[in-house]
Amino acid sequence: MKRSMSIAIFLSIVGMWSPGTFAGQPLTRRAAQEELSQVLQSEADGIITNRAARLKDALIDSKWDDLAHWQAGEVRCGKDWMAYDQLLLLETSPALRKEYRQRRQKTPETLEGQLQLANWCRTHKLPDQERVHLLKALKFRPMSSEIRTRLGHQFVGGTWLSPQEQQRLDEEKGMRAAALKKWAPRLTKLRDDLHSGSQRRQRLATRQLAAITDAAAVYAMEQLFLRGVEREELAAVRALREITAYQAAHALVDVAVESNNSLVRNAAIEELKAKPHKHSVPELLARLSDSTETAFVTRFHHSGAFIRQVYYRERQYRRQAAIVETTLQGGRPGTGRRGGAFYATGTKRFVEDLARQQAELARQLNKQSENSNARIYTVLAAISDAEVSNTPEKWWSWWNLEQDIGVSEKQYEYYYEHSHERLVQLPTISCFRAGTPVWTDEGFVAIEKIRAGDRVLSKDIETGELMYKPVLQPTQRTEQELKTIMLSGGETLDCTIGHLFWRSGMGWMMAKDLKQGDLLHSVTGAQAVDGMTNGPIAKVYNLIVADFNTYFVGRDMVLSHDNTVRKPTNAVVPGLIRKELRAR
Repeated sequence: MKRSMSIAIFLSIVGMWSPGTFAGQPLTRRAAQEELSQVLQSEADGIITNRAARLKDALIDSKWDDLAHWQAGEVRCGKDWMAYDQLLLLETSPALRKEYRQRRQKTPETLEGQLQLANWCRTHKLPDQERVHLLKALKFRPMSSEIRTRLGHQFVGGTWLSPQEQQRLDEEKGMRAAALKKWAPRLTKLRDDLHSGSQRRQRLATRQLAAITDAAAVYAMEQLFLRGVEREELAAVRALREITAYQAAHALVDVAVESNNSLVRNAAIEELKAKPHKHSVPELLARLSDSTETAFVTRFHHSGAFIRQVYYRERQYRRQAAIVETTLQGGRPGTGRRGGAFYATGTKRFVEDLARQQAELARQLNKQSENSNARIYTVLAAISDAEVSNTPEKWWSWWNLEQDIGVSEKQYEYYYEHSHERLVQLPTISCFRAGTPVWTDEGFVAIEKIRAGDRVLSKDIETGELMYKPVLQPTQRTEQELKTIMLSGGETLDCTIGHLFWRSGMGWMMAKDLKQGDLLHSVTGAQAVDGMTNGPIAKVYNLIVADFNTYFVGRDMVLSHDNTVRKPTNAVVPGLIRKELRAR
C-alpha cells in the first residue's frame, strides 16, 4: 500500500497522474473542471504535458465539457467527438475535393467568376469554400446586399456586421453589463469613500481599489471613476496599475490621451511605462491619423442634382473613405424659362453651401487630428524612449521595424453615409519557408501549396475551441533572412524573426524572442525550444485563416499565428487566463 501511494505521489509531481486516472471512472463536473484547469496550468507553468493522455480517461464521459475535448485534440463531428486526425476526408469525398480544386484553379479572379464558384460550392454543400469565394466577390462589390445576406451579414445601426462581428459585439455588451452588475455597488461605495471627511476611510478605499485584479472591474471603473473628477481619476489610474489584464492598459491609454486634466494624463503615462508595449503601443498607433482630404462630385439633372462628398483619411493599416451621397430633388421644374432658371439657381446655391460645409468640416477634423496626434506623440515618446519624428508615418514605421511587420498596399475601409463597410484587414508580414508542413483536413500540406478555400486545423485563443477553418488568402514574401527554431522532438522550423508562436504561460511571442526551454503550445501537448540559430535566406509564405487566425505548423504541430494583426488577450494557454484574473 505504501509503495502504491509513493508511486502515485511521484507521478502526481511529474504531471503524469491525477485522481481518477487509474480508476478509469468519469469525474463529477466540478472535479473534471478542476482536473482540466490543473492540466492547463501545468503547461502554463512550464511542465511538458501530454494533454490528450491526461484528459482521455478522466474526462471520458464529459460530453458536456467542450474545452476538455478541444484540449485533448478532438474536434466536433455532428454530435460526436473525433480526434483531429481521424476526421480526414470524412466530411467530403475525395472526388468532390478534386473537382473543387480543378474548378478553383480555372476560375478567374473576377466578380462573376467568384460568384459562379460560390454557387457551385453551395450546390455541393461546401459551406466553408462558399464563404471564401463570396468574400472574394465582396471585394469587387462591397455594398452588395445580396452577397452580404448570403454571408449572414446583418445591417445594424447603419452598419453591415458579419456573424462573427455581431457575436463579438453581443459578447462585449453582455460582458460589460455583467461587469457593472458585479462591480458597481462596491466601486460606487469606494468612490464615495474617497470623498469622505475621514482620512482613514479615504486611505482604506485607496488600498481596496489597488487590491482589485479582476479584468471585469476595468469596465466598471471606466464608467464610474473616469468622469472628470481629479481625485477619482487619479485613484482609478493607481488602481489600473495593479491590474495585469490588457484592458487596464487600454483604459490607461484612454486617460493619457483623452483626459482634459494634465495631472491625470501625466499620471496615466507614468503607469503605462510599466505595461507591456504589446498592450499599449498598438492602441496608441491605431489612433493616429493623417490629415483628412476631400473630394466633391456633382451631377446636375433636369430636376435637381446628385452630389457625392468623399473624405479620405490615412490610418495605420488601412485607408478610410467616408462617402456621403445626396440626391437633390428641386421639386417639379417650371414649365417656362423662368421656372427652370429658378430651380437651377436654388440647386446651385444648395450645392455651393454643401461644398463650403464640407471644407469647414474637413478643417475641423484636421484640427482635432492635430490635437489628438500631439497627445499621442507625447505618450509614445514617454513609454518607448524612441527618438522618432512626430508624424504618423514615422511612428507606424518604427513599430513595423520593432515587430518585423512588412506593409503592403493598404485596403480601404468604407463608410457609406453612416454605414461602415470593412474590407480585408491589412496583415502583418511574418512567414515560413517553403516546405513547412501545415495540418489541413487532408493531412500535412506544404504551406506554399495551400490555396484559398483549403481548410486548416485552427484554435480559438480565448475559448480553446479546436476546429477546421477555411483559408481566406495565402500570402508570400520575397527572400528574407530567417531564424531556425530547434524543437525538443528533433524538428526544426525556419521562419521570419517576427513570426508569432504561442509560448505557453506567456502568450504570443515573436520567434526572435524565444529562448531555450520555452514551451510552445501544440495540438495535444507542448514542445520545448531546444535552441535558436540563424537560418537560411529564402522566400517565405503565410496564410490568412478565417475567424480564429491560427494554424498548426510542423510535424510536431505547434500553434502559429496567421498573417493578420494579433489581438490582445489575457490567456496564458488557449482557453485559460492568468491566475490573478480568474473569477473569485
